[in-house]
Amino acid sequence: MHQLEFHKRALKTLRKIPKDRAGQIVAKLEEFTEWTDPTEHPDVKVMRGEWEGAWRLRIGEYRAIFELSEIEGEEVALLIYVTKIGTRGDIY
Repeated sequence: MHQLEFHKRALKTLRKIPKDRAGQIVAKLEEFTEWTDPTEHPDVKVMRGEWEGAWRLRIGEYRAIFELSEIEGEEVALLIYVTKIGTRGDIY
C-alpha cells in the first residue's frame, strides 16, 4: 500500500467542495493507493508543459494533480503527494 499526503492547498480546496463530492474524491484517492503501479490506473495521465513530472487522476468532473516519489527504506511503497484538486477548467 502506498502513502497518501495532501498539500495544504489541496486540503483547502477539499473543504470548499460539497461534502458528498469531497468524500468521493478522498475515497477514490484512497482506493488509488492500493494499486501496485498507480500510473497504470485507467484514469491517470502524465502531465506535460508546466506540470511536467506530475500526474493527474480524473475523478468525475474533478482532477487531482499529484507527484510520486519512492519512500526510503521501502522496496515498493510510493508517496502519492496530492498538490492540487479542482475542476478541469480551474486546475489547468
